[in-house]
Amino acid sequence: MLLSGGGASLVIADEYNNLGKGSIIGNYGEYSGAPNADETYEYAKQIVSLMLKSAASKKILLIAGGVANFTDVSITFKGIIRALEERVDELKKQNVTIFVRRGGPKQEKGLALIRDFATHNKLGGYVAGPELSLNEIVNKSIEAL
Repeated sequence: MLLSGGGASLVIADEYNNLGKGSIIGNYGEYSGAPNADETYEYAKQIVSLMLKSAASKKILLIAGGVANFTDVSITFKGIIRALEERVDELKKQNVTIFVRRGGPKQEKGLALIRDFATHNKLGGYVAGPELSLNEIVNKSIEAL
């Protein structure tokens, strides 16, 4: 999971647990405080590396957070996409599915960037803004298992 914001990350982790799926969480951590693209890239690079080392037969990358007050969504997504681009062949080979739910400043631009990346690289999943609740993105990701 690439989670943004402490409150949202707790809601997401709790929702997986409440649905009896807490054991499928491969990591728990979050980025917040308006990180720049390079900082987000470094964090995402580590998460993607760990995910690709996993022997799990089905893998979901959840990129989610609440509605940011001051974190530029497009900047953080540029860092995440850079990390994903470096490993895109492996992501495709392992059939990684990407689910996104994020809101905040420049969300339209950020969501378009990640949607275009996933579509161009034929990575399945779902991309949404704050019109979708955090609980709903968790449910959508579980349905993909």
